[in-house]
Amino acid sequence: MGLFDKLFGAKDGKTAKEWFELGFSAKDPEKQLEYYTKALEINPKFVEAWLNKGDTLRDLRKYEEAMVCFDKALEVNPSQEQTKRNREIAREKMKHIKAK
Repeated sequence: MGLFDKLFGAKDGKTAKEWFELGFSAKDPEKQLEYYTKALEINPKFVEAWLNKGDTLRDLRKYEEAMVCFDKALEVNPSQEQTKRNREIAREKMKHIKAK
């Protein structure tokens, strides 16, 4: 980690917001996960990054991992209604798969 990164809360020369925006605009889900993870390494209280990472994992049918992300988002902001809804969707899909 360079001096810039230490002083300005950046990773590889980008801020958490910049990594988040890269994730948001990426088409490849694996790239989205990579970028959201980098944003969260800089700012673990970045609710939107947790939410979007969870959504990406849910879309990849990695429901348990998605729920962990939604739980992290709710730790930071317990009143986040979108996160609660998305967590419930992941939980229902996971239950449906386990019932098969």
